[in-house]
Order: sequence, then C-alpha cells, then structure tokens
Amino acid sequence: MAARHSKKHGRHKARHAVPSSKPAIIKSMFVPKDRFYTAVMQGVHDSMERERKRTRQAMHTAVAALAIIVLIGSICFGWMGARASLRTHELVRVSTCQQAVIDMNNSYFKASQLKTQVDSAFTSMDANYNLDQLSNLYGEKVDIPSTLQCSNNPSDTADTATKAKAVYDKQATAFQDALKKTQ
Repeated sequence: MAARHSKKHGRHKARHAVPSSKPAIIKSMFVPKDRFYTAVMQGVHDSMERERKRTRQAMHTAVAALAIIVLIGSICFGWMGARASLRTHELVRVSTCQQAVIDMNNSYFKASQLKTQVDSAFTSMDANYNLDQLSNLYGEKVDIPSTLQCSNNPSDTADTATKAKAVYDKQATAFQDALKKTQ
C-alpha cells in the first residue's frame, strides 16, 4: 500500500513540476504568469468582496425598508382599528338610545289609549267602573313626548327617554286599575 501511495504522490508531483530538461527561459515565463495570475485572482477576490458588500448593504437596506413599512402599516392599522372600535361604541350608544325612544313612544301610545278609555267610561257614567277613581284620572293629561334626537348626545337622550317611559308606564298602570270593572 505504501507503494501505491508513493506512486500517486509521484504522479501528483509530475503534473505540477516543470521538467528539468526544458530551458531556463520557460521557467522564467511562468514567473510573470504567476504574478499575472495572482493579480487576476486578487482582482477577482476584490470584485467578489465588493459584490458581497453591495449585496450585504442591499440586504440591510431591504430589511430596514421592510421593517419601516411593517411599522408604518402596524401604526396605520392600529389607528384604523381604534377608530373603528370608537365608531362601533358610538353606534351601540345611538342604537341603545333609539331603542329607549321607541320604548318611550310605545308607552306614550299605550297611556294615551288607556286615557281615552278612562274619559269614555267617565263621560258615559258607567256604573261598572269605580267612578270616583275615574273622576280623579279624568282631569289628568298624558303629556306629548318631546322630540328626542339620539345623534347629539345619545346617553342623555336615552336617560330622558327612560324617565319619560317610566312616567307613561305609571300613568298607564293607574288608568288600567281604574278601568277594572267593580262587579
């Protein structure tokens, strides 16, 4: 095995070695080629290094630009999300206010209908009803609700509508109690 190794080593040396039988001029021709080769290789190495630096710089610029874009996008979407959330809360308050106004109007109409029945029962002097109770309620008025708009201040408007609804409900209950037949 040692012989094989030496043969390979010998062949390897033979490839790179300059035969001694050639004149000295050929040996001197390799010296400039080696310097030229070294200069070319140095140039190739330098250009590759410049290209690596340019690529690295381009990558750094691209990553920085991407980071800035992501940051700006996050800020924009965060701002838009916050505005959408505020808008949603505002719409919920307006919707709650509108429902309170609708409930108030329904209570008003119920109280008005019952008041009309009380007036009718009292003027007919129907003995089936408690006429004393009807006479007490005959002069009572059901006030027309004021026009409420939920667009200005939904919370205050909803509170006003809820209070008015409670008054109309109380009147409606009194009217219903008076309209119960005594027999």
